[in-house]
Amino acid sequence: MWKHNTFEKLVESKSDFTGMVAYTIYKNEKLSWINDQKNKNDEYPSQDIIDKYFHSIAESEQSIERYKEQAVSIVNRFISATISEEMDNYKNQVRDETIIEAVTPSWKKRILDGVIITIVTTSIVTFTTNLYWFNNKIQESKDRETYLEKHGVPKELIELLNNPPKKDSEN
Repeated sequence: MWKHNTFEKLVESKSDFTGMVAYTIYKNEKLSWINDQKNKNDEYPSQDIIDKYFHSIAESEQSIERYKEQAVSIVNRFISATISEEMDNYKNQVRDETIIEAVTPSWKKRILDGVIITIVTTSIVTFTTNLYWFNNKIQESKDRETYLEKHGVPKELIELLNNPPKKDSEN
């Protein structure tokens, strides 16, 4: 069994996240100290040496408070970074939704645009169709006149066919 109770001093409950971070800082410091001792002495320190030199300092009230303060600082930085990232994501989402809403016309405008487009398109098609029909009538008239002249129909009769006399409605 261990001769120290550092975990219990740093972690108050199973849900004490900050205490868990503080314990991780303690363990990291302990591993660094053990590796430094190995580099100096070419061998790992015994458990008695670790207890005598490391734990006596690491379990002091001052060290426990330092681990906890470092943990609070790390957790706060993590929370700030997370909140900042979430806020940036939220701002971007709101901005994108605002842009989409600004460039998307209302359903009333879309219906009005559809009606206007339908009227304009129908007018163009009607005008083009009438122009084509009128052109064909003119061409038929010229073709008929040419045909009649070719077959010896007198010009007076052709003129009469092209411009029939108007009926008098008074008779």
